[in-house]
Amino acid sequence: MKRLFLIFLSVLLLSGASCDSVKEPESLPAPTEIDSETETENETETETEVLTEEDSQVSSEEPTETETETEPVKKHILVAFFSGSGNTGAVAESVSNALDADLFEIEPEIPYLPEDLIINDYNCRANREQNDPNARPQIRSRVENMEQYDVVLIGFPIWTSEEPRIIRTFLESYNFTGKTLIPFCTSKASGILNAEQNMRSTAPGAVFRSGKRFSEKPEYLEILSWTSHLGLT
Repeated sequence: MKRLFLIFLSVLLLSGASCDSVKEPESLPAPTEIDSETETENETETETEVLTEEDSQVSSEEPTETETETEPVKKHILVAFFSGSGNTGAVAESVSNALDADLFEIEPEIPYLPEDLIINDYNCRANREQNDPNARPQIRSRVENMEQYDVVLIGFPIWTSEEPRIIRTFLESYNFTGKTLIPFCTSKASGILNAEQNMRSTAPGAVFRSGKRFSEKPEYLEILSWTSHLGLT
């Protein structure tokens, strides 16, 4: 019996040792999780890059607006005048300066002498011409490139309630069709109405605007006021 007990005890010890010698498998490290913050940042950067590319494409396709300044169209203006005693010439020069316009003097081929302008003398040259509707005193020179002017102001003194006949010579010397004509005169008492009607008949293709009568020696402020209301500058 005792021998059997020892055998049993030996077997039991041997089985316990073999169990202890068996090693348990080492535990594998837990799978590493992707950092949620890093992933979110990467996604955000990717979206930003995509949006930036899309925005650049859109901005390149959109036409850029450019501001264009419309400059006012400058009219080419001529002030032409005939002056017997110099009064109309002084007014015409002031009108030209006020409008920044070119100036042209309608000079007769045969100059008027002082005795030609004695209105009270029925036989003086001026009266003879005024009494002859066909009189056309010749002009010494011509306007160069009349076609370039859009507006022509024509100044003259009033003789026997009308414009001097040399003004008709001037109007018949050019084609004023479509051009704007504005008469002005100097006079002691007579108005400009008769002269306007005659000029309209002489240049029927022109666009006439109402004229202005000045005294023989008007104030510059009066001239400046009139030119400013013409709306030409």
